[in-house]
Amino acid sequence: MEIDRQHIPPGINVGVAAYVLHHNEECYPDSFQYLPERWIAEDDSEEEKTKVAKAQRAFAGFSTGPRACIGKNMAYLEMMITMARVLFQFDMKLTSTVGEGGPGLGWGRHRREERQIKDHFNGSREGPMVEFVPVKA
Repeated sequence: MEIDRQHIPPGINVGVAAYVLHHNEECYPDSFQYLPERWIAEDDSEEEKTKVAKAQRAFAGFSTGPRACIGKNMAYLEMMITMARVLFQFDMKLTSTVGEGGPGLGWGRHRREERQIKDHFNGSREGPMVEFVPVKA
């Protein structure tokens, strides 16, 4: 196999970090921008459906293959129920800048709008800090 003009001999395992996969411009144009619409087809055209399907196939938030998370479907269900309840009951506002990138933090950490994480097999995050305020009826 050849990857980026480098020969990989048989028997060598090759892996790709989720961060790299999720910033592949071929699957996620403008990958460093917050674009939730990339997951929703704008119309019923085959081009739009193909674009969304490509993004969905490349998503590996729960890993893939033999080490994929067995609780993925349960996690999605719990996240949807929790977020629906939180958004229904609370207003939210950002109260810190923990986790933001910025100038002077080095290559790859220079984008202010990009959430910074440390690469772990299992994610480890600090922040952002969010304040929840009950919605006034």
